[in-house]
Parts: sequence; C-alpha cells; structure tokens
Amino acid sequence: MNTTPVTFYQERIGLHQEEIQRLNQVLSRLALIRLLAFALGAAGVWLVWSYGTFAVVGVFLLFLAVFLSLVKWNQTQKEKRAFAMACMKACEEEIRREAMDLTGLYDGIEFADPGHPYALDMDLFGKHSLFQWICRAGTQPGRDCLAAWLKEPAPAGELFDRQQAIRELSQQPEWRESFQARGMQYEQAGDSPENLLDWVKTPSKLRQNKFLWAICLLLIPFTLGATVLYFMEIIAWYYPLIGTFLNGLVLRQAKDVTKAGFEASEGKAKLLKSYAALVDRIEAGEFESKWLLETRNHLRSSGKSGSQEIRELAHIFEMLEIRLNGLAYVIVNTFFFWDIYWNIRLESWRERNREQIGGWFEVIGEFEAAASLAGIGFLRPDWAFPKLSEAPLLLKVEDAGHPLLPPSGRVDNPIQVDGPGKIMLITGSNMSGKSTYQRTVGLNVVLALAGAPVCARSMEIGRISLISTMRTVDSVSENISSFYAELKRLRQVLDLAEERDDVLFLLDEILKGTNSGDRHTGARGLIRQLHNLGASGLVSTHDLELSQLEGTMNGAVSNYSFNSELVGDKLVFDYKLTPGPCKSFNASILMRQLGIGVVEK
Repeated sequence: MNTTPVTFYQERIGLHQEEIQRLNQVLSRLALIRLLAFALGAAGVWLVWSYGTFAVVGVFLLFLAVFLSLVKWNQTQKEKRAFAMACMKACEEEIRREAMDLTGLYDGIEFADPGHPYALDMDLFGKHSLFQWICRAGTQPGRDCLAAWLKEPAPAGELFDRQQAIRELSQQPEWRESFQARGMQYEQAGDSPENLLDWVKTPSKLRQNKFLWAICLLLIPFTLGATVLYFMEIIAWYYPLIGTFLNGLVLRQAKDVTKAGFEASEGKAKLLKSYAALVDRIEAGEFESKWLLETRNHLRSSGKSGSQEIRELAHIFEMLEIRLNGLAYVIVNTFFFWDIYWNIRLESWRERNREQIGGWFEVIGEFEAAASLAGIGFLRPDWAFPKLSEAPLLLKVEDAGHPLLPPSGRVDNPIQVDGPGKIMLITGSNMSGKSTYQRTVGLNVVLALAGAPVCARSMEIGRISLISTMRTVDSVSENISSFYAELKRLRQVLDLAEERDDVLFLLDEILKGTNSGDRHTGARGLIRQLHNLGASGLVSTHDLELSQLEGTMNGAVSNYSFNSELVGDKLVFDYKLTPGPCKSFNASILMRQLGIGVVEK
C-alpha cells in the first residue's frame, strides 16, 4: 500500500462526500418532478371530467402509476444516500480508531464477566477496551460472535484457517467498508433477532387450512363483483354487504393467527433489509481462503441465495405492516383478505427456511467478527500475524506492545515462555510498567488465539489457556473481602492447571492483602505448586526476596524487572524489561512528590 491507512480513509471520505452531494441534487430534482406530476395528474382529471367515469378513472390510474414510480425512485436514491453516509461514517471511525479516540463507539459492556478467566483483567469490554477499539460489527450476531472469539480461543483445527481469512480480508478495505456500512445503514441492524428466531420455531396453521383458503378464493370475486355491479346500479345494495359480512367472519376466524404474524413482523423489516444487504455483500465477495468460502457456502437454501430469501421475508413483513395504515388496510383486508394471504406467504417462507435462518445469522456474525479483526491488520500494517504451533505453552514474541496504547507513546518489550513450568518473575517499582506488561502479554495472546494480528514485530504461539488475577474486588452482598476473593481466584488458577497442560497465568502483586511474611511464604509456595503442575506464566511482585527462587528451582524461574531513575528531582521510567531483579524502588520518592511526609531513619 503506497498510502497510509489514514490517507486512504481520508480519500474515501472525499469520494463519499461527492456522492452524497450528487444524490442530494437528484433528490431535490425528484421533489420538483413529483410536484409537477401531481399537478399534471390533477389537470388531466379535470380535463377529462366531462368524458365520464371511465375516462376519469383511466387518467387517475395512469397518474397514480407514474407517481408511485417516482416515489419508488425517490426511495431508491434515499437508500443510496444513506449507504454513502454510512460508508463515510465508517471511514471517519477508522481515522478515530487510528488515533485511539474511541468516544461514542460501541463498548460491549454487556459482555463483561467478572468470573471469566481473563476478560476483566485484560479490559476486553467497556470503555477504552479491546472490544471497543476492534468492533466494527453493526448487528447483534456480529457483536456476539466477536465477543465469543475474544473470550474463547479458536479451536486448534480452525485457528489457522480463520487467521488466513482475516489476513485476506485485511487486504480488502473497500469490501470491508461496504460490508460495515451495510450494517450501519439501518438503525435497527443492532436489534436482537432472538424474537424472530423464536417465531421461526412455531408451527404453521393457516397454510394447512385448505378449506379456509378455498372460501377466500370464492369470496374475493363475489364481493368485488357485487360491489362493482352495485355502483353500476345493476344489483341491490345488500349483495356487496353480504359479501363484506362473510369476509369479516372469515377474517375473525383467522384473527389470532394473523395477529401473531403481525407481532412477529412488527419493526423487523428494516432489520431484515440490513441482514439481506450484509448477506448480499458476502455473496458478492471475491474470496480465496478456505474459511471464507466454507462459511459463505452456508448461505444457500432451496436453490435461492440467502440474501434473496431474507429480502423476501423483509418484503412480507412490510406487507403485514400495512395494517398500521388505517383506511387503506381496512379496504385491502376486507376485499382481498390481506392478512390471511400474507400470513400464508409468511408460513410458507418459514416452512422452507426454518432450519436455515439461524445459520444465516451466524454467518453474518462470523463475517462481521472476521472483518472487525481484519480491520486491525489494515489499520496497523506493522503488526504481525503469529506463526502458529501445536506445542503447549510456547510463546516467543519480539517487540511486543500494548495494543491499546498509541504507537507514538508505546514501549515494546520481548516475551518468552518456552514450555511447561516456566515462570517469569517480574520485580519493579511503582508505576514502572509491570501491570502494563502483563496486559501486553495477555491481550496479544487473546488476539493471536482469535486469529488476529498482534502488536509485535513477530510472534510464535502454541496451545495456551490463559488465566489471570490482576483485579480482585470484594463483595458486600456475599460477605467476601478482597483478600478472600483473590484466594478464590488463585484456586481457580490451580484448578485449571490441574485440568489442562497449557495454562498460561498472569499474576499481578499476589497476596497483597496480608503481611509481608505471609505474603512471601504464600507466594513462594504458590509459584512452586504452579511449576509442579506444569503451568507457566508471569508473576509480578514488590517482594524482592522472591527473586531468590531463580537459584533454587533448576532454571524454572527467571528474574526480570522494570526500573526507574531519579534525574534531579524527577522520577524517570524507561518501561523496558530488564534481565535480573529490580534495583530501584520509588515509593518514598513518590510520596514526597505528593507532599506526604516520610520519616527518615
């Protein structure tokens, strides 16, 4: 790519602004044309008024056809403008993401789970979270899928294929922009489809009632014919009245079913239009990777494409929503059994696609999740796609950085865990970067095991089950202190290590809720126990005595540190990981800088 990502998106914004301006001009002209058409139609009716009813009706119907065509054309141009505006918004959001300005972007806070092995500690969800920076999904299935990928590593057999798909999509920014815009074009796209999926499971009732449908087919021509003959003064008034009364009885018999169909459809037409547009973009995409092709293949059903089927359902829902239009609904329902006809169409669609619709929504979600992760690869072209291995607890990273820190202010460091039972013991002063480093490790592992590129020069990663204990909070309702909450979390770490052979733990300032003697004894015992279970990981601590474990555990423990330096009266941090235990601590210096008295011995 010859231009930077920001330059690319700025150029795209310029193109979309030109398109929006052009469409605004078209819509202005169409407004004048509709007004002119209305005036000509009224004039035409007036001119033929003396020629009788048939002439008036003929001119009126001609005018109506022209006017409705203009309305449809106008709606098409409005949809094109809405799409162009959504594309422009998507590009603007990418520029903001590049600058780490996440204000107003969807943060996925509902996916936060304090009991998850690492989601809370790694800031996966919420304000300024990994999810908020990554998520380009406009639909609920897309957001659900992306959250699931971040919370659970991809299955070993799928990870490589998913990574290749994300790599391919990262090189298709125009397709991703168009795809994302389709999810943003309708506000309803983010609504949950759960009610719709529940409705799909309900049994059909009208479609099997052949007797009801036969009566409708007989009554429609009878009522219409009687009404026309009455206005032609050929038959008496009570014939159309009898037809209308019989129609009402039939509609009453089907009332419960048609009401349920309307309730299922209400407000869902635009949601389905958005889904159909997303599926259409998936079907039109030119892909090569195995995962993308196989996932797309799930969209076909009954010889039709998924987009055609979803668009047909959206059309049926729009027709059912005519009942909101008052007099027009009463007329078409009374004379043409509108509710019954469209509910039979609805049931027929449901019978044909009952087993597929849930899968289509899953495909949309998976493509949105993959496109979201691919956006990282385009926005951060210097990030690396990891080399994948099946070896447990293999993690070798060159120049790893925290994914949520701006590149200009980020300090990169190496990561190395090579096999079971290996522990990096990290000592350091306050604010020197120990916790940030642990999150750097954790977030890059999460990205790698989702199939995404990582914030590093290079990475080699094997099988890993990540778990951390960095934030433990008390619970008044459960009468649990923060110290006991930490102990429970450490028990979870041990339990996972007993179950699996690929546990990577991140422990930050463990046992901080007790005195130094107990903390040292407990931490030393915990480290040995985790080593004996074959778990590997990082332990950060202020307890410098723990660094002595390096010489007593046959190379299982390696000392590293983050240090600070006092330059004049200013404390300077370099945030660089250094071999060996920490040589500088700064609590008393920080206290003095904040005006807190420190008694010298």
